[in-house]
Amino acid sequence: MDNNENRWQVDFEILKEKFKHQSETLSQKERELERVKAEIRVLSRENTLLLNEKNKLKFDLLITKERFKVKEAENLKEVKGSSKKKLTKKFLILLTSILFFLSSLLSSYGVNLLTSTPPDSAGNSMVIFAIMIFIVATFISFTTLGETNNA
Repeated sequence: MDNNENRWQVDFEILKEKFKHQSETLSQKERELERVKAEIRVLSRENTLLLNEKNKLKFDLLITKERFKVKEAENLKEVKGSSKKKLTKKFLILLTSILFFLSSLLSSYGVNLLTSTPPDSAGNSMVIFAIMIFIVATFISFTTLGETNNA
């Protein structure tokens, strides 16, 4: 029995070593599992922060797009308004040129009537009317030039 008992003792020691080894392996695996869980918690927090930042950036992008649309609409209105102003200025410049030309024609014809033999009194009226047209054309010219310099 001594041999049998010895064998049991050896088997018991072997089982004890196997259990000790498996217990250490299990402890090591549990530590590894805790480390992985901690890493997952850290990554989960980072993921949450990144998602929050992504949502904030999306919101900022939407706000920026809306601001851009508003500025674009304002610029479009400004361009339309400035094109109308340019058209008005061009019309006034053309009108001024026509008035200066008309003033020149009337004054020339009026002077011809006054200097002809016999002098015609309608020449005085034409010269006076030409002077009034010249004054109006000069006024329009100065206001148009003033608007051009201010714009």
